Amino acid sequence: MTTIKKMRTWTLKVDENLDKAVQKAVKLLGFTGKAELTREAVREYLIRQKLISLLEGDIIIPINPEKSSDDALKTLLENLQSIPDEIIREEVQIARNEVEKEFLE
Repeated sequence: MTTIKKMRTWTLKVDENLDKAVQKAVKLLGFTGKAELTREAVREYLIRQKLISLLEGDIIIPINPEKSSDDALKTLLENLQSIPDEIIREEVQIARNEVEKEFLE
């Protein structure tokens, strides 16, 4: 038996520069459109937040408008370097499963 997902529609207003960057990313990365790229970006964000929570004991890095996403990712990567690869692989899988169960099913 196939389960039908209830879909919602989002409307986002973005400036021209962000729109151009997203269009370029869609072409370069092979997405079918901006909506597909946006869904994937949201999934990755949720997985990253869940992973941070798992690794740091329920501490979620707050959104800081003064800190760029590149800076946030750099901080995350610096924190992850000291953790053995096996633990990271296990935690990433746990985070993916939890995000999928909580948000995508």
